[in-house]
Amino acid sequence: MAEGRAVKTVLALRLGGAAAQLALTALLAATLPATDLGRVLLVLSLAGLGAALVSAGTAQVILREASRDPGGAPAALSAGLRRGMGPLLGLCGLVLLAAEMALVPLGRIEAVALCAAAASSGAGNLAAAVLRADGRTCLAVAVTGCGRPVLSLVLAAAALGLTGDPGLALAACVAAQVLCTGVAFAAAPSPCLAGALPPANAMWGAQTGWLLLSQIDVLAAGALLPPAQLAVYLAARRVAAVVTLAQDAVRLIHAPRVARAAPPDLRAAIAAADASYRRWSVAAGVLLACLGVALLPVTSVDVPPVYFVLVAAFTSPAVAGAAGLALAMTGQERRHLGLLCVSLPLAGLAASCAATAGAAPLAAAFGASLLCHTVAARHLIARHLLAA
Repeated sequence: MAEGRAVKTVLALRLGGAAAQLALTALLAATLPATDLGRVLLVLSLAGLGAALVSAGTAQVILREASRDPGGAPAALSAGLRRGMGPLLGLCGLVLLAAEMALVPLGRIEAVALCAAAASSGAGNLAAAVLRADGRTCLAVAVTGCGRPVLSLVLAAAALGLTGDPGLALAACVAAQVLCTGVAFAAAPSPCLAGALPPANAMWGAQTGWLLLSQIDVLAAGALLPPAQLAVYLAARRVAAVVTLAQDAVRLIHAPRVARAAPPDLRAAIAAADASYRRWSVAAGVLLACLGVALLPVTSVDVPPVYFVLVAAFTSPAVAGAAGLALAMTGQERRHLGLLCVSLPLAGLAASCAATAGAAPLAAAFGASLLCHTVAARHLIARHLLAA
């Protein structure tokens, strides 16, 4: 019963954070011209990617190990995170962030805002991981998943209301990231001396590859789309990505069950996760497709087709089920990493070629890349986990 209440609380907090992000997108779209809107949304998107890269794999390792050993894992994971993983992941994240900036040309103000937002958000993600390791998942989500976007909305609205300056709006969003990171670190437990984090290099690599694959269209759009199309694409994408809320809910519920499943029960656990993943992803996709025109904060004749293609792109991987969840929770991250080494270059090539033809072809190429990768991951599961 307590677990069910915690899941509902986390989902409610994530929904509140998503609503705040959509409201921020609507505010920016209503206040800024298309050129400024595109650059601001690009910086915010890249900052989110950079922050995720800093802590990639950490949450998955925590979830898997704590599910298998609820008594001893949290303290050990907390100690390992505090002692060594933060600097290592931070260094790797900064290197990858520099690669992002090299791919997408930004002005000096945008580049500084990008680095500051990514670094502060990434540190907040690590602090939230420590909180999750201590069993305080609701607090972690309240600070980083809900509090961060809500505070960004409030501060950005104040900044735009005072001056209308996009640079000041970006600075307000960065300030929100820094404040929430400080709260997360203040709430996180002090480091303990026993235990250590299990080796996470392969998990970090697999999650980094997946993050880059899931954001490959943003990189291609920032580098190749004209400013007006960039603004429309990124605004539409932020709304269409609400589909992932349903997918995150499935992971939250089913990932511990798959991690704890004994070999005889593994097939049933993965099948249950797949069925729930398909059902909720398709339901969310259909709902967004029906409400898309009303929800989308940018009005343009080019928006509806791009938006619907993006909704389909985020929904289509559900056809193959929760493949990433199954690979991560069963220790198959090395095989997943090997698959990503093939999928990522192909997706980058497809996105780059499609972006030269416009926003809608880019969205279609992005969806096709996600679907092909998920189908291939499904074959890995069938061959290495369920063959017996």
